[in-house]
Amino acid sequence: MEIIFLIVGLAFLGVGLLIIASEAKDRRDTAPVKGRVIGFSHGRSHNPNLASFHSVAEYVARDGRKYYGFGLLFLGYHFYGKTE
Repeated sequence: MEIIFLIVGLAFLGVGLLIIASEAKDRRDTAPVKGRVIGFSHGRSHNPNLASFHSVAEYVARDGRKYYGFGLLFLGYHFYGKTE
């Protein structure tokens, strides 16, 4: 029975290492970019009596293009568009 737990644990360890390697690969040759919060958007909530707000940030890339992202507090930003 213990061997099953060992195999499952090693599988989880392998998946975790693959995720870390993927993140490291995606961040290679990137540079941090300053952004600023330009407003908030009203989102849907599972409870119709509660409002859900997401901050909207604007980033200017090295080539001058503006990118906009939205996200919840402490969960990071998800990019949803860019302007020329």
